[in-house]
Amino acid sequence: MGEAMSATYVDGVFKPDKPLNLPAGTRVRLVMFDVAPALSPEERQRALEDFNRVCDTLSIDLRGERLTRDQLNERR
Repeated sequence: MGEAMSATYVDGVFKPDKPLNLPAGTRVRLVMFDVAPALSPEERQRALEDFNRVCDTLSIDLRGERLTRDQLNERR
């Protein structure tokens, strides 16, 4: 069984953000990622504008051969 969830590390202990349906003493494997704080609307707008600016500078050639679904999923 696998489940993704968030937790907060407090005083050397991981505190789950929601109750767990596990018996006491159950061993689990933790894979940790820092959770970035949510962006404010202004920061989100700036990030979107930066992203769009970068996308506008990219050159994508759409005149190439179009592959079929079978060609895309061909296994070698």
